Amino acid sequence: MAGGNDGLNTIVPYSNDFYHRARPRIGPVGKSNSKINDEVAFNSNLGGFKTLYDAGELSVIQGVGYPNPNRSHSVDRDLANRLGFRQVHRNWMARRYFDNACSGCDPTVAVNIGRQMPQAFAAKTPKA
Repeated sequence: MAGGNDGLNTIVPYSNDFYHRARPRIGPVGKSNSKINDEVAFNSNLGGFKTLYDAGELSVIQGVGYPNPNRSHSVDRDLANRLGFRQVHRNWMARRYFDNACSGCDPTVAVNIGRQMPQAFAAKTPKA
């Protein structure tokens, strides 16, 4: 899936008063059992993530970014897909998945609905 994610409403800084003042309607977690620690919790709708986290099968890494972001969703997505290297013509996910793990895979292993192939499918031998 591609698109935006509201990171502050996914991993909620429930103990931060600034957060609650800035997001009085969408932010509160309340007395959720989804706490990660004394500062952050999974959004109360993400119980499945909490289960995976507690089982050691999911990690949370906060503050991921790159120096001097331009705050353009499309540019950020492109840079993330290319791992920041403009000369790379294939996506890192596609190289790892399509080029290495999908030899002989069913061509419907990945599906895109639209006129343009997404950068995430840009592999040497795309299977989408």
